[in-house]
Amino acid sequence: MPTDHAALAASAADPASQPATLAATVSALNELALALRGAGEVDAARSTWAAALRLAPHHAVLNANLGALLQDLGLREAALHHYQLARSEAPDWAEVWNNSGVVMRQMGRNAQARAAFEQALRLAPADVPARYNLGNALLDTGAKVQAAGQFRMVIEHAPDHPEAHYGLGTCLSDPAQAIREFEKALALRPDFPEALVALACARLRACDWRDIDGLRAQVETLVRERPDAPVAPFSFLQLSSDPVLQLECARNWTTHRVRRLASLPARAARTAANRLRVGYLSGDFRDHAVGHLICDLFAAHDREAVEAFAYSSGPVDGGRVGRQVRDGAEHFTDVSALDDEALAARIRADGIDILVDLGGYTEFSRSAVLSARPAPVQMSYLGYPGSMGSPFVDYVLADAYLVPCSVREHYDERILELEACYQPSPEWIAGRRNEPADRLRHGLPAEGFVFASFNNPYKIRPEMFGAWMRILRAVPASVLWLPAFNVVACENLRRHARESGIDAHRLVFAPIAAFEEHSDRLPAADLFLDTHPYSAGATAGQTLAAGVPLLTLVGECYVSRMAGSVLHALGLEELIASNLDDY
Repeated sequence: MPTDHAALAASAADPASQPATLAATVSALNELALALRGAGEVDAARSTWAAALRLAPHHAVLNANLGALLQDLGLREAALHHYQLARSEAPDWAEVWNNSGVVMRQMGRNAQARAAFEQALRLAPADVPARYNLGNALLDTGAKVQAAGQFRMVIEHAPDHPEAHYGLGTCLSDPAQAIREFEKALALRPDFPEALVALACARLRACDWRDIDGLRAQVETLVRERPDAPVAPFSFLQLSSDPVLQLECARNWTTHRVRRLASLPARAARTAANRLRVGYLSGDFRDHAVGHLICDLFAAHDREAVEAFAYSSGPVDGGRVGRQVRDGAEHFTDVSALDDEALAARIRADGIDILVDLGGYTEFSRSAVLSARPAPVQMSYLGYPGSMGSPFVDYVLADAYLVPCSVREHYDERILELEACYQPSPEWIAGRRNEPADRLRHGLPAEGFVFASFNNPYKIRPEMFGAWMRILRAVPASVLWLPAFNVVACENLRRHARESGIDAHRLVFAPIAAFEEHSDRLPAADLFLDTHPYSAGATAGQTLAAGVPLLTLVGECYVSRMAGSVLHALGLEELIASNLDDY
């Protein structure tokens, strides 16, 4: 007959029925709960620890063990409560500090998590899990240099730690070094989806196209066959142009990776007399592509009808973009230190009617906040180029060219159409006056045709680069002007040119420049050659604003139609190709 665990726990919890001391009774209950948990009888284990805690409410081991069980069940608040009780009784217990930090990080309490990991390491400097977790907490806040230091220390003590190699790779700006770390991680743990995706993306950043089709196929298989595999949607957009799989990836991520917050109570209905309150949530109110496009939007609101709120979830800098957002928005709040629950509560308290998420699944985004429904209408715009596959996003702001009716079945949101083009037209576009640029100053020949492509190198595909080389071959004395994002990509692109029979000196690499400086030098180009299937976004607007024509090849999905949308709005359809031969 099966053991009646409930009766056994009740009997053990009654001191009168036990000849042993209270300490022995508590110890017996703890051992029983551990055995029950090991046997998979989670409810019985939880009840047994609860019975033990009725005898010894502040017992450190009992609270720590129940906290771990609750953590595994996803009951984070309850888990953290028991960890706090355990720390109160055993403040020098490093493992409990580490576990507390893990829960805090899962809850978006990054500063508290970091402090907990640091305390664990003060108590146990050689604690590998705590040091690894501290590296991740630092990485969450964009402190990549400090995070890399922690991951290196983990590897020094545990060279076969695949997750530390992966973590280190994500911190490194040199894609060749990152590739080596991701390859080490996969050698140590072959079934490591995050490292596989990171390796494929790092190869693209390096313009190292070895087996890139094979890597893409492996990642697409993960999306199709393993919905719980952690394939980040924004990374997937860089790898696959299949709109069906892009939506599937976003849905997988939303279902398995986005933390669901408790829904906030229904808010009171707004009255017609109140101004419409629109909140914009972004980590990119700074020197960033989204920031440059959105910076003038806030000042353009009709303040008699609309009250604009800007919630900044990312780094705040003192540059032009940040200043324009702060000056233009009626309300600007740095929310980067708030956890998800506190941020959702803040948005609700502000009475936001429409919440616009400008980040989606990108760095410093806080899209989990939308799961609490802090606003009655929620939409995605500009920062994430595709469907979020989320039940708590109602609309995507786009235009009819960017997201045509033929592909809207691949969106879970309704498309709210903007009249002309999805991109705003900030002052730097609308009011720009271009001057000729000195070619020699920028390392370009004084004579001859200058092709340019200033997209990020991860957007360059072998097929498109091959087309560029054929164009150079057909136009004598022409050059291709490219950004020097990283040394490795430059070296690889020169090698690819030589393999195509083109003198590598015909590729001219420009140093990375500030936004305004880059706009000033762009007129030195005669024609911008766009990438495919991931086209230029903000770069297209900046290029055309500088008076440089842009040639694009459109596809089906959002990322392959961004530049086409801008050209279409300007009436320049002759610069939009529908196939590679026409391009």
